[in-house]
Amino acid sequence: ENDNWAGALYTAYSTKAGFVNFNDLDYNLSYTQATPSYSAVGIWTQFYTSLNAANFAIKGITALSPDQVSDDDKNELIAEARCLRAWINANIFWALGHWWGDDADPSGLLYRDEPVGLTNVEAARLTVGDSYTKLYDDLDFAIANLKDFSSSRSVSKQFAEPSCADISEVG
Repeated sequence: ENDNWAGALYTAYSTKAGFVNFNDLDYNLSYTQATPSYSAVGIWTQFYTSLNAANFAIKGITALSPDQVSDDDKNELIAEARCLRAWINANIFWALGHWWGDDADPSGLLYRDEPVGLTNVEAARLTVGDSYTKLYDDLDFAIANLKDFSSSRSVSKQFAEPSCADISEVG
C-alpha cells in the first residue's frame, strides 16, 4: 500500500545524508517532534507495524504445541521472525536513534519484544549499548537456528550473518 520500506526509506536516508534534497526538513535536519518530516512519520508507522507483526509471530509460534510443530521447525520459524525483528530494529535505530553514540547514550531503540497493546503502549528507550545487545541477541538466535539459503521467500542464515557485519560497521 505504500513505499515506506523502499523508496521513501532510502530517499529519506539519502536526503538526511545530503545526497539529494527530496524533503527540506530531512535535508536540513530541521524536523522536530512538533514538525516531523513526512517521511519520518510514514517510515516510523511502517517500522512499528512490521515490528508488531514479527512479535505477534514469535508469540504465536512459541505457543504451538509439539503436536502442531516439531521443535526444530518451531525454532526455525522463531529464528525467521527474530531475524526480521532485528532487521526492523536496525532500520529503526539507523533512522531514529543515536546509533553513533556511546553505550550509555539514552537515545537508543524504543525496543519492543512483545506485541503492543493498551497495557504496554508506553515504554522507555534503551541505551545505545543495550540496543546493540538486543539486536545481536536476535541475530545470534537466527544464525544458530536458520537453514542455509534455499528460497527468496524466507530469510536464511546467510541473510542474518551479513546483518551482523552491517550493524557493527555502522555502530
